[in-house]
Amino acid sequence: MGSIIYFSIISVQFLSVLATQPIIPLKCFLRDNKVFDLIGKSSIQPSLVKNLPQIDNLKVDSVVIDKDDFLFDTTNVEYIGLDKAILDDFGFNFVYNVSRITFHTDLLLSSPYKTNGTLFSIPIDGEGLMEAFAKNIQFGLTMPFEIIEANGNKFIELKEFFYWYDVKDYAHFKLDNLYYGNKEKSDRMHYLLNQNWKYIVTHFGDVHAQKIADNIFDIFKKYMLDLPLKDINDC
Repeated sequence: MGSIIYFSIISVQFLSVLATQPIIPLKCFLRDNKVFDLIGKSSIQPSLVKNLPQIDNLKVDSVVIDKDDFLFDTTNVEYIGLDKAILDDFGFNFVYNVSRITFHTDLLLSSPYKTNGTLFSIPIDGEGLMEAFAKNIQFGLTMPFEIIEANGNKFIELKEFFYWYDVKDYAHFKLDNLYYGNKEKSDRMHYLLNQNWKYIVTHFGDVHAQKIADNIFDIFKKYMLDLPLKDINDC
């Protein structure tokens, strides 16, 4: 399993966000689940690692971008860097029954590709290996939940999610065998891609962000269903 998302500032940010809301359920949750007893620490105690959800590098069979006369077909896609993600915020609001998580990391996307169509009003084609690197990409998920009961225990069941993403520093793209080896055309398109990385990330990146968000949601949904809550009305 990969390294974990670090839970280094959870409780402080929980309480700051929920200061105007009833926090007894939150206090019960934090007190009775030692996995969240990490206030002010920059690393995880080894004894707690086994209790934390693992965020591994992600592999996907295929991802296809088909938009604005631009087709970009990728297979055996690898998202490398999720196992080194740093947690920014993670919290539960028991008044509105919603949870959130935000984190950041450097992310490398690697995959065979095939492309054709037009991009920047220029014809594009090629087939080979692709790498896309995003420096300091931030993700956020908001996840409504319900409290359910099973076998005499209460659990948080995450129901769905809404996500956002933003590359804060830069992105860089490298496509081997673009234009099937025509260096002049390839150099020009690479220049346009990397000079306009923000447009590429925001306009075409959503299909990849969706895959990552799906993965994070599934991990936390399963994790929360394995973590019983104490009575949220009696601490």
